[in-house]
Amino acid sequence: MTAIALSIVACIGALLLLLSMLRMTRLSLGIPFAYLFLLELIHVPGALAHLASDGVLTDPELTQLGIEYAAAGCCCFVAGVALARYRRPRQLPPQAADRTSFSLFCLAESVGIIRSGPVP
Repeated sequence: MTAIALSIVACIGALLLLLSMLRMTRLSLGIPFAYLFLLELIHVPGALAHLASDGVLTDPELTQLGIEYAAAGCCCFVAGVALARYRRPRQLPPQAADRTSFSLFCLAESVGIIRSGPVP
């Protein structure tokens, strides 16, 4: 297998790994998947074209370097998503909100007692 083919396999594998990670918790809007899919949509078809051509296309070294960088970026992105998903942020204990002063402020603003200026 050539370096271009290995990089394409790494890109597609990273995409599938990210998809399985996102489907496991089901708490995602799919933005990481969309970003990685679009990144691969930019890079993988060109690498496939160079892989399928019999030396007709020029600069296969630059294409190989580009797809290797794309594969490294895909793998690092998936690792970053995994770190962000499995690291639990510190949660603060729930506190009661002071709703009385906020409701008085809203009432005063609607009546016009407080003049904060025109709303743009």
